[in-house]
Amino acid sequence: MYETIKPHCPGKILEIGSGIGNFSEHFIKDGYNITLSDIRPHYWDILAQKFKVVDRETFDVTEDNRKLRGKFNTIFALNVIEYIKNDRKAVENMRKMLQSA
Repeated sequence: MYETIKPHCPGKILEIGSGIGNFSEHFIKDGYNITLSDIRPHYWDILAQKFKVVDRETFDVTEDNRKLRGKFNTIFALNVIEYIKNDRKAVENMRKMLQSA
């Protein structure tokens, strides 16, 4: 899956729902500028052990996050959207976080 999305991920990236970093690991290894995020803060201990330095955010993507508006060139949410009850609001908020939005 990483090889499929990699060519479409330029610039500053936000991963929604990083979990334990299964996809993050590939981006970090390849030197991408990526911020990890998850609504569940208990994953940060796992991610901190796997990756020494990484940008991270804990937030609910269904809520408008003004601090992150216009900060990213690419946002992806692999195996995540299907678990978000208000998925339309989540996608709308992700759009606001893109620089071109």
